[in-house]
Amino acid sequence: MGGARPADGAAPARRRLHHVDGGEGGTGAAPLIFADSISLPYRMGFSRVYGTFAELGLTDDVTFIGSAKLGLPDNAVVAFALGADMINVAREAMLSIGCIQAQKCHTDHCPTGVATQNPWLVRGLDPELKAERAAVYLRTLRKELTRISAAIGVPHPSLITCADVDIFNGDYEARSLASVYGYKDGWGELGPALRAEVLRFMHPEDHFDERGEETQGREAERRQDQPGPR
Repeated sequence: MGGARPADGAAPARRRLHHVDGGEGGTGAAPLIFADSISLPYRMGFSRVYGTFAELGLTDDVTFIGSAKLGLPDNAVVAFALGADMINVAREAMLSIGCIQAQKCHTDHCPTGVATQNPWLVRGLDPELKAERAAVYLRTLRKELTRISAAIGVPHPSLITCADVDIFNGDYEARSLASVYGYKDGWGELGPALRAEVLRFMHPEDHFDERGEETQGREAERRQDQPGPR
């Protein structure tokens, strides 16, 4: 985690960034014992960090950044519901351009050319082709998060709350995200000022459409084609 525990009653002079990474993350360069057994899972670690700031009423003064396999839509939704403002994506983006998890990142002998400076091996990575694949992945991730947000009834993933997510235990029990990780009422939610700011950003017009700019563009063209008052 970046940053330190705030002093009791202390308010930050400026908005700070705190990056929380979980044990699910890492690269092929990590020793297996570290990858398998070191660090807390993201959800457990993040909830502890967030709770420290929430108890002091400082969550709106901090930008929380999460990472640890959050490039998958379901994991990202849970991260936002727990209070993350942003997510970092690394492994999934690398897989989109050809990473095969050969665990040779640190040897300079990546066989696909993704994590190497070797002139011969780098030839295995076509920048134009792989750039398009990475772009497709990122657009798809954003589209899925937008769809889930719209289904919940909010215009942006940062407005998803713990009340919107249940965690299943097999096929016989479901518990709210808040109860699983010990969240109190209001935790994981943006304060009124930040919520209003997100809504202003996402609502340039008076309606929200999960299909996005394409639909809004057609609506604007339709209005322009309508005859004006005589």
